[in-house]
Amino acid sequence: MTTTFTEDAISEITRMVWAAIIDPSDELVERAGEAPRRELTGMVEISGTWTGSVCLGFSRRAARQAAAAMFGADADALDDDEVADAVGELVNVVGGNLKGLLPPPAQLSLPSVREGDPTTVGTGRAELVSELQFDWCDEPLSVVIWRADDAAGD
Repeated sequence: MTTTFTEDAISEITRMVWAAIIDPSDELVERAGEAPRRELTGMVEISGTWTGSVCLGFSRRAARQAAAAMFGADADALDDDEVADAVGELVNVVGGNLKGLLPPPAQLSLPSVREGDPTTVGTGRAELVSELQFDWCDEPLSVVIWRADDAAGD
């Protein structure tokens, strides 16, 4: 079975999640050109009829600002665990919505948050499916989707 996530679907889901969780007035703006370095990555894995990973990559400032918006707190008052919780929740919701586009069975892992760029963190042997880049508050945010190599034929 060939399953692909269209860039339009990925963008729409990401924007919908951002508006619902962060702020409907804070719009994500698509970024063209080379991706800037993202320093923090949230990741969930999908398994079932399609196997792969959904990653959200943030600059440290964007992750801290997103956490502040989620928790209604001052960005400087948040500790690293709170920032990681926010990044994990955001990737969990984006990944869950993308999982909903797949035929059953499809299962979502618990989110993990790691240091590093989503194009290099924890993907093992995988094929890059999509990389969408956004600007938010003049900071980079990206959605990167990987298909597991062992899912040949998916």
